Amino acid sequence: EMLESSLNKENQVDFKDENGHFLDIAEWDGVEFSADGSVVDIFWREGVEADELLGNQGDIQLEWLPHSVELVDFTNRGFGGTLECSKLPTQLIQFYGRNNRLEGSVDISELPKNLEYFEVSRNLLSGSVDFQRLPVSLKHLGLFHNVLEGTIRLSKHAENFHYLFLGSNKLDGIIEWTELPRKALRLHFEENSFHGTVNLTALPETLHVLRIDDNKFSGSVHLLCLPEALVELILYGNQFVGTISLVHLPETLSEIGLHENALKGSLDLTHLPSNLTEILLYQNTFGGTIDLTQLPLNLKDLYLHENFLEGSIDITHLPKSLDTLSLSTNNFSGTVNLEKLPESLKTLSLSKNAFSGTVNLEKLPKGLVKIFLNDNRFHGPVDISHLPQTLQIVELSENRFDKPFSGRLGIVNFG
Repeated sequence: EMLESSLNKENQVDFKDENGHFLDIAEWDGVEFSADGSVVDIFWREGVEADELLGNQGDIQLEWLPHSVELVDFTNRGFGGTLECSKLPTQLIQFYGRNNRLEGSVDISELPKNLEYFEVSRNLLSGSVDFQRLPVSLKHLGLFHNVLEGTIRLSKHAENFHYLFLGSNKLDGIIEWTELPRKALRLHFEENSFHGTVNLTALPETLHVLRIDDNKFSGSVHLLCLPEALVELILYGNQFVGTISLVHLPETLSEIGLHENALKGSLDLTHLPSNLTEILLYQNTFGGTIDLTQLPLNLKDLYLHENFLEGSIDITHLPKSLDTLSLSTNNFSGTVNLEKLPESLKTLSLSKNAFSGTVNLEKLPKGLVKIFLNDNRFHGPVDISHLPQTLQIVELSENRFDKPFSGRLGIVNFG
């Protein structure tokens, strides 16, 4: 009864009879017992996770958890209370308290010795975290979206450690890349204030996902010796400079995000991994010409806007799976053939370049939703009588088109 005695009245209903008396624990929903009657599982998870911190649903008294319990899950409940790692049950193997209102600090050295999963992301936990005394059995540590601060020091000797989520805190300092856990699968450091250079050649060979976006990292980015198992590489929103090579990326890579940095030089898009589905390189200072005729067959999104790319483009051999092509705010020129775009295309943005000539809008993909051709040097007549029914925006302003007299004028902006 002490465990849930401080929850609000709405949440206490599940533990009381019609007369307001607490039910025997054997009658509680979500509680499982061993053969000898000891509590082993407490499962009070709600299925839907909110984008914002949930309103306070009362406090949960974690110090009253049964000593025998091995799994505790009250994800997405909005429970308050204080987390004291030293008072968690000694037999605990899995603890899931994501998306609540827990306060307190995270003393990893006091976690139960057999703990494998500790997930307390989206809470109000504060203070610094010492990673030097991880439980040997720990595989998953989720501290995303709290108010943790200070520096971190990881250990490559944490042999069982696979998942680390530290994003959206107030952590700072440098990361010792050669000391990352050797068997890590996912490392999330995004949305903090980490700084210094990045050594991507020292990443664990097992790594699938690295996120360090929205920090203060600087220096160059070397992509030639990435882990062969890497699937996502997200480095945007930092202060990286210099050139990059996209020629020898891992074949497993499906998403690369290097946007919002200060990278420069030319881009070779002709030797990309076949599994790549998202390429985000916008808001840098890349220059030179690009070849769009040999993109990966499974590519869905290509964002190259707000760079200094130039020359003509051929968009008649784009991948059949492409959903978005964004080339706006560059220095592209020449004519554009819109008659052989992939049927999968939803958004085409060519605005704010120096394209010229006439355009044919009669053979656009039937599922196209948005097309931006504004702020170029196009001219001549435009037939908008055969636009796809799916189109919501046709932006043609700041060109030299002859204004049409028929068609779906409501969605077309000629300026």
